Amino acid sequence: MHRLARVVVSACCLVLPTMAQGTPSAPQVTLATLMHELVDLDRLARLPHPDYRTVQFGSSDRRTGSPDQPGWFANADGFGQEPIPAFEKVLRAPDADGVGEYLVCDVDGPGAIVRGWSAGMDGVLRVWLDGDAKPLFEGKGYDFFARRTKALLLSTDWLRDSELKAALAPQQDADYLPVPFSARLRITWTGRVRDLHFYQMQVRRYSAGTVVTPFSWNRDVVVTVKAGIEQIYVGHQNRRIADEPVPIDLPIGGTWHHEHKAEVPSALQQLEFSIQADDMARALRGVRLRIVCDGAPVPQVEAPLGDFFASAPGLTPFDSAPLQVKADGTLVCRWVMPYRRTWRVELQNHSGVAVSGEMRDLHTPLANGFDDRTLYFHANWRVDHDLHAFGGKAPIDIPYLFAIGQGRLVGVACQITNPPMAPSWRSNWWGEGDERFAIDGVLSTFGTGTEDYFNYSWSHWQYFAHPFCGQPVSSGPGNCGYASNHRFQIVDDLPFAQSLALSMELWTHKEVHPLSYGRITYFYARPGVLTDHRALQAEELHVPKFALWTAADLQPQGAARHWRPGATAGGYRAKGGEVEAQQPNAWTRSGAILSWHAPAGGELELPFAIAAEGLYRLRISCQQRPDAPAITVHVDDQALGGGGPQVLTCVHGQRFEDLVFEDVPLAAGEHTLRLLCAAGGTVGIDLVGHEPLPPKPKQLPGALEAELWDLVEKSPGVEVELQNLGAGWSSGHQRFVKCTAVGDHVTFRVPANGAGRQGVVLRLTTSRDYGIVKVLWNGLEVARDVDLWGGPERRIGLRELDLGEQDLAQSALLQLVVTGHAAENEAPHVYFGVDCLLAKAK
Repeated sequence: MHRLARVVVSACCLVLPTMAQGTPSAPQVTLATLMHELVDLDRLARLPHPDYRTVQFGSSDRRTGSPDQPGWFANADGFGQEPIPAFEKVLRAPDADGVGEYLVCDVDGPGAIVRGWSAGMDGVLRVWLDGDAKPLFEGKGYDFFARRTKALLLSTDWLRDSELKAALAPQQDADYLPVPFSARLRITWTGRVRDLHFYQMQVRRYSAGTVVTPFSWNRDVVVTVKAGIEQIYVGHQNRRIADEPVPIDLPIGGTWHHEHKAEVPSALQQLEFSIQADDMARALRGVRLRIVCDGAPVPQVEAPLGDFFASAPGLTPFDSAPLQVKADGTLVCRWVMPYRRTWRVELQNHSGVAVSGEMRDLHTPLANGFDDRTLYFHANWRVDHDLHAFGGKAPIDIPYLFAIGQGRLVGVACQITNPPMAPSWRSNWWGEGDERFAIDGVLSTFGTGTEDYFNYSWSHWQYFAHPFCGQPVSSGPGNCGYASNHRFQIVDDLPFAQSLALSMELWTHKEVHPLSYGRITYFYARPGVLTDHRALQAEELHVPKFALWTAADLQPQGAARHWRPGATAGGYRAKGGEVEAQQPNAWTRSGAILSWHAPAGGELELPFAIAAEGLYRLRISCQQRPDAPAITVHVDDQALGGGGPQVLTCVHGQRFEDLVFEDVPLAAGEHTLRLLCAAGGTVGIDLVGHEPLPPKPKQLPGALEAELWDLVEKSPGVEVELQNLGAGWSSGHQRFVKCTAVGDHVTFRVPANGAGRQGVVLRLTTSRDYGIVKVLWNGLEVARDVDLWGGPERRIGLRELDLGEQDLAQSALLQLVVTGHAAENEAPHVYFGVDCLLAKAK
């Protein structure tokens, strides 16, 4: 959790604002009531009772303080070797083996864990509730944060693996099994901070006096929980609207509306659309949805129709608790929308294509009327179509929503257009950045990565759909193309009493332009809430198209070449079946793909030439479809991929995926890629390519690798990272030191090699922005005025520095201090890098 938030959160159990006056006594909180909340969408439409705030503890970079201070975009958040351990406190300093003990959280007062996530965390995590001497959990961090349903409930033999899905708790790399506590939650971790330790945990903090029954389970509790889930969640999923559908006729530029009037305060319980158009992706982005409750001049909901349902572009089936896109294309909304007298839905067609279809809606009276605890439902969408993302060089804070008022956040979704910038790129992760959520002026949720917020890890591009999160669109290849992510915060909602501010860093791995970033925020609020939402403009309501590859883009780059076989003379030879060489396809930058309708046993040949003998990487970008066949791939007579089938099926729709084959030996001359389709079917191919592989990095004889040295001490603000530089460096890596000013220093512990006195050579990296350093060995200066500027050619290189004879029978402290920089070197002037230390016998 963010440092600023911790100061305020530590007192929030004592000074928690009251959400409404004159409310009845709060009900008791138990595991069963919290599990009920996992599936109870109706409760979100009212202020919380009992009152609570939801805060996050996580492995975010502790250098991040505020946007006007250095470190705002710092990104060392659990990879290991972060400058400040990513915990609340160091309880026991690391020992000689690097094992220390760290405080994850220590929360006083009644509360409950409502979500955990992890991308990997070994060591030993211990969880204590209410001062118990025995931990509730003791084991790997990942098993608690991401798999505690299995760890805590499956061990009882009262839940079977087949029932885990019904329990709703485990979702991708997150787990929502609630863990209530009555007076205190304390979690510690024992491990090495240089090892992976990614984690996030949402904790509810109830107002003082709330009665909470600590986490415990027995057969009756599990049976009750399962019954409640089946009654509510399954009931919602299977609910059918009996009313006659309302027809939709929406010509280009036309407007359609439907209004429901009620004699008593009511709520929309379910809304369904079935839409037809010649171009569904264009229609679903170009038709503007507006929902107005009680005649509000500013609609509570405004978004493109498809984006409101968290799946764009086009129709992509998925299922979640509040939203669903069925296989037949029906759009289903289960967000509850209260109103006093009128509910109106309006569609405006800015798509350029005619749209028709039908709508169904279900309304029921509000049990408590529209009182001082009732909330309106809101959903606001916004987009930036022409962003220039510079990767880690210049991350961008993308605003989602700013609201002044009272209510609760219940979810967000984003829709990304991330074009590949060169044919050779197989991926470009767009979501390295963190979420920043401020509640009532306090930055109480600060994340560790966009995919971490959306409950998955390591920027993977596979489809997934769960009740509270999903990735229904990821068109590929890799993370390029179109992507859609969503997370619905049902039990982990964020109540706010005064204000809500959401943003997400845009941090791509590689430079990209133009990148389009659409996003929608779902929230409930009391009447009178003010937001920064601006009415959507017609020119915003389109799905960006990719700029087509040009001949210049596809020119050979040295010995590497990528080409479109369907657009290349002699680019293919089909042995059986038919080929559509230029089948239009809007999901690729080629604009058209080769589509081979293969018979059983058919073969497609893709000829190519190699200029020089060597090891190569071969790549085929293939279309994945639900009905796509498997293929085997050969180059000449050599089977690739172990000779096994390459499966091209996907869950639904289509995406493009690279088949990549490494370390393929090829002689100079003509070769043929052979695709064999045993069962027959349609095989789509976009780009094909080859590129020579660089020599494999090797460890130099006698090298003590800098990436393995312990970091003993450094100047404030200095960042120390591991960097992969390739075969020229021993083992391929260096220790990259990002100093900020002359005088900055770092101290490493060089391990002993047991060989006594030896000649020692320090290998340092040279580059365009590297400074001048001096070197000290166990406090004694052994080299000065070492200029590591790489020269005007801007090339990165290596310099070997003789440190004379040193004793390596025991470990030594090696300190490097920046003393200046060459006049010609580039800002920030004072970086440097260390490859290794070479020990040579006398």
